[in-house]
Amino acid sequence: FGYPELDDDKFWSAELIIYGYPEELDYNDIVPMPENCLRIDAFCRTENESTHKLFELPEEFKNQIQPDDKLIYISLGSFGSSNVELMKKIIRALSRTTHKYIVSKGQFHEQFELAPNMWGQPYLPQTQILPMVDMVITHGGNNTVTETFLYGKPMLVVPLIADQHDNAQRILEKGF
Repeated sequence: FGYPELDDDKFWSAELIIYGYPEELDYNDIVPMPENCLRIDAFCRTENESTHKLFELPEEFKNQIQPDDKLIYISLGSFGSSNVELMKKIIRALSRTTHKYIVSKGQFHEQFELAPNMWGQPYLPQTQILPMVDMVITHGGNNTVTETFLYGKPMLVVPLIADQHDNAQRILEKGF
């Protein structure tokens, strides 16, 4: 691209490295972190009640949920939800279950329809939805993993790119 390469010291500081990851998933059982590393459990987004309306499911969808139903949140991130064919396959497969689903549909939401056992919007307030659900189907992005972990929900991780594969592997290794 014509840009000069950055020196390694632009990415690393010998003084302090701060990283956000839940202690329960951290790699300290494999390799102890150096003293200049500071782990913070998670950088979780919060919704300010004074500036954000509290999220509520639409009554029509809420009325479909029976006491024995499981409510599952599906979020594949902006990259995953942009894959319309993938979204259609997931919707088709999950439409055959008795569970109910809240779907974060993403920017191409007009290119696919949800099944009758699903409700969704292009973008959803994830940190308000997580306390409501029984489980999360996720791409394994760091925000979704740490936020889901904060709320103690089980995850089915479908990694697509980058750190998502490592996050999925670590969740499997640790039995979450």
